[in-house]
Amino acid sequence: GVPTGILSTPVIDRARGRIYVTHCDPRNRWQAYALDLHTGDILAGWPVRLDEAALNRTNRNRGPQPVEPRRRHDFRVQRGALNLSPDGRWLYVTFGETETGWLVAVDTTEPRIGSAFAVAAMPHRGSGGIWGAGGPAVDVDGGLYVATGTGYGGYTDAADDWTQSILRLVQAPEGLRLVGTYTPFNHCLSAAADIDLGSGGPALLPVVGVSGHLPRLLAVGGKQGNVYLLDRDRLPGSLDRRPPCTTPSSRDGSLLPPAPQPQFAARGPLNVFGPYSEADAAMDLARSRSVPAAYVDAAGTIQVLVTGGSRRAEGDATSVAPSLVRLAVAGADGAAPYLEVARRQPSVAMRNPGSPVVTSEDGGDAVVWVLDENAPRSALLAGDGTLPRPILYAFDAERLDLLWSSAPGLLHTSGKYNSPAFGGGLVFVGTDRIQAFGAGGRNQPAARHGAVPDRPTPPATVADAPARRAQPADVIWRSRCAGCHDQASGNIPPRSLLSTRPRARIVAALTSGVMRAQASGLSPTEIAALADFLE
Repeated sequence: GVPTGILSTPVIDRARGRIYVTHCDPRNRWQAYALDLHTGDILAGWPVRLDEAALNRTNRNRGPQPVEPRRRHDFRVQRGALNLSPDGRWLYVTFGETETGWLVAVDTTEPRIGSAFAVAAMPHRGSGGIWGAGGPAVDVDGGLYVATGTGYGGYTDAADDWTQSILRLVQAPEGLRLVGTYTPFNHCLSAAADIDLGSGGPALLPVVGVSGHLPRLLAVGGKQGNVYLLDRDRLPGSLDRRPPCTTPSSRDGSLLPPAPQPQFAARGPLNVFGPYSEADAAMDLARSRSVPAAYVDAAGTIQVLVTGGSRRAEGDATSVAPSLVRLAVAGADGAAPYLEVARRQPSVAMRNPGSPVVTSEDGGDAVVWVLDENAPRSALLAGDGTLPRPILYAFDAERLDLLWSSAPGLLHTSGKYNSPAFGGGLVFVGTDRIQAFGAGGRNQPAARHGAVPDRPTPPATVADAPARRAQPADVIWRSRCAGCHDQASGNIPPRSLLSTRPRARIVAALTSGVMRAQASGLSPTEIAALADFLE
């Protein structure tokens, strides 16, 4: 019910001349729109309302009985990019922080909800949201791949609960059908610490060779800074329950590197952005919230670019390099492929980078572009005071040398998890306006690929950022706390209960206790002011 505007990336059906978007308003809540691509007119039969009752009627992962929503606002986040089936028949929409995460298939020929799939069969509070900016990936056969997140209540052992998982679904005659799953070995610990696997999204890697000497692969990251490689046609999980919490790292179902990983002293998933932590990798401490990008180099090797934020130390939100890493898909013919680190960008520390995008000229001379919000996750994007000013970077995709970056302050305040777009020799950045860079502009000398200047601009660093003015306690409460505690349910205490607790207990919870992730980035003065505000 919160009027949030359009958060997710729209999708264009060029063959039918349509653009699809979603939007929320206080009266009708979330709706999907089809617009004429040329005139902007809303097409007949649209918008389609995406409400809880309609989703439950078509849910293909339904529990033994309906579960009534326990929140005043049943949908909070529709951030994941929209996508279409290969024939344009189905529009796919994902929802994040709700009673449970949802994947929704909207029929575009007869505008209506055709099918829905709840991440948890018996929805429990805020579980398994599909909130990563990339949304669902769709292959040429119409298979759908989504990454799900954690639950506010931590781990819940239940059948048909797919929190912290990669899911593969197909559009069957009866509706969305689950055909494959993968859940990391440590899903119980990461769920309890709000370390979402679904903070990014799956990238479907190129198929190498005429017939493909490798299986069809998928790469995905997450807040923990790991990157997982999967055979997307043979996901290793069952179709009824996630693996037990006692699964060792060496039994993780992803395609593991052959050598022991230092954080486990055994085989396990590859940690790219460290230091590895099972406790501190949420909010401003999250290591990555992006979708990988990939290309095939001249030798026929799949190269995977990933962005994130390495941290100075566990529990420290300070970003250090590397923030951009190139991984190679390794493994001899006939052996299981795996990921290995090919190169790390050694000098640029990004604070909250979006997904990388690779451009090339006739398949060569590849450049990787990254838009960094240049602010922690908790930073406010509106209001008084110093607002984040993002930076756009361009790197040589092979060597990861910095080719160019936008001047500090040139870009205006942007949303989180943002990426540039390309067309006509220009690179476009959506901030609070549309900004474009190209060859010969006022700030852009001659460019490679029609957009990259020859001389790099020295990137802004964390140390260059101006000091932040302390936020008032009521602003902190509205931006960080009210969404849960003003409409509390389950084990979340309401504000009236918090106000009865000793001030020292509130400060301890925010400083070193269970709420330290939510308080990440706040100064001791702001934490003290918030504790006083609650008394």
